[in-house]
Amino acid sequence: MRVFSPDDAGSLRLSPYTRINVQPDGLTILQTLFEQVAMLRCPPAFSTQLLDLLSRGATEEEVLALLIDFMHDETPARELIDTWLQIGVLE
Repeated sequence: MRVFSPDDAGSLRLSPYTRINVQPDGLTILQTLFEQVAMLRCPPAFSTQLLDLLSRGATEEEVLALLIDFMHDETPARELIDTWLQIGVLE
């Protein structure tokens, strides 16, 4: 069970209903509650960096900054966060 405090408000984390698969060419996340799949083509080092950030809880701005640095464009980075929120990968 995950318990949130007022300090956690606004933090993004991976849903506890996810299974993670880091592959040489990308990251695959299965959201088991809604049976949704999220994929991101990236090297394993970036997958690890992103997962570490999300496992400790991060603001949307922190996650966005990391994704923009990787994708070199704000629009797809914002779309990725929005999509992952909609399908329940992030909460």
